[in-house]
Amino acid sequence: MNARPDPVGLDPVGPSHHFDALVFDMDGVLLQSNHIKHDAMLALFDVDAQKKVAIAQYNQAHGGVPRKQKFAHIWTCILSRPYDAQVERQLAGAYERALEEALSAAPLVEGVDAFIAGSDLPCFVCTAAPEDEASRVLAGRGLLAHFKVVYGGSTTKAQALAQVASGVGRAPERVLFFGDSKADLEAARSAAVRFVGVTREKVDFLVGSVPTIFNFEDRKLLDLALHAAATGSFPAK
Repeated sequence: MNARPDPVGLDPVGPSHHFDALVFDMDGVLLQSNHIKHDAMLALFDVDAQKKVAIAQYNQAHGGVPRKQKFAHIWTCILSRPYDAQVERQLAGAYERALEEALSAAPLVEGVDAFIAGSDLPCFVCTAAPEDEASRVLAGRGLLAHFKVVYGGSTTKAQALAQVASGVGRAPERVLFFGDSKADLEAARSAAVRFVGVTREKVDFLVGSVPTIFNFEDRKLLDLALHAAATGSFPAK
């Protein structure tokens, strides 16, 4: 279990000045795990190079989408094969086994553990991964205790964000979602919560469309992004 990070040096005003709850996607926001999951997804399909490229392009363009939805699309639309519950179970099982060890070694996004530990706001996870898998991974990294609820793939991200806003009893604009994909941004807009994009592993947003951070280490840029998210003054520079 990782030791609790030392929050010394964090701005005491920080996000609590703007928001009442913080929500984090997992892959690419808490963990540097997008590339690990991408490689594991490609390894499921023993196909020719052309189809492999098509699968890679689809997977990269659909970050934040639940894996079973990806399996169904790849199997039916790219491979043109009949898809049923048995195929889904086989793919899901193989994918979970491939990820079990790899995710335990995925590095954290820099500074995110100290940022969460130093926050006095309720924190939540909103991921497309299954709840039990996400909880195991976060527990293994010493992060699970910091989160009130882990919302996984059984709840859409828009629904999860709306539930967070309802649970804290405040307007949606007082909830901030850190995400790394266009699907995350769409979920935030659907739930009317505020959004900061994290670009540590990929850049999925048009310049100036949303405030972004590379990681959580640069406190000055992070505070600017929080202010921009709260006020709608984009881009944060």
